[in-house]
Amino acid sequence: MKTRLLFLLLVLFSAQFVHAQKYASAYKPIEGFLGVKFGASKKAIMETAQSLGGVLDQADSKGDAIAFDRIIISGRPAVHTVFYTSRNKFRQGLAYFKPSSKTETSALFTQMVEEISDIYGHGELQKSFPSEEIKELELKAIEAGKGTVNCIWKSNTDNVISLEITDDLLVKLTYQDGSLHD
Repeated sequence: MKTRLLFLLLVLFSAQFVHAQKYASAYKPIEGFLGVKFGASKKAIMETAQSLGGVLDQADSKGDAIAFDRIIISGRPAVHTVFYTSRNKFRQGLAYFKPSSKTETSALFTQMVEEISDIYGHGELQKSFPSEEIKELELKAIEAGKGTVNCIWKSNTDNVISLEITDDLLVKLTYQDGSLHD
């Protein structure tokens, strides 16, 4: 009887372990941005961004920032895309998206959260508003600087993806290397 119970527990544990392994490996690790791996050189950034149709924005490319216009990300034109380096190694990528109208901002944000979650697993949605009255008027509150909405995905290597609605009602996408800090 004890042998059967022990065998049953072993089978159940093994099944749960296999399911957990399958679930954990079903999502992509956060290793870079737009095909540029964290730690890549400025040259690799330039080559990749240009292969994606990016046009270097000389005015905004200063210091550790390399900025591009005209990059299409998941079928959406980014208003602006910026790669940041530290010690000549890629550490952070940003892209800004402008919805077709202000009223479409929440829909764009929600759609992008779903798309990112399909690839990297579920993120942590965070909303902050000073009162319930303001919360009902989310976009107006965000635009006035009185509220925030964002979603964060974290990897076990401390790399992070964040998506937020800015006070200009743009959707800002950030990929950050957890190991390369200034």
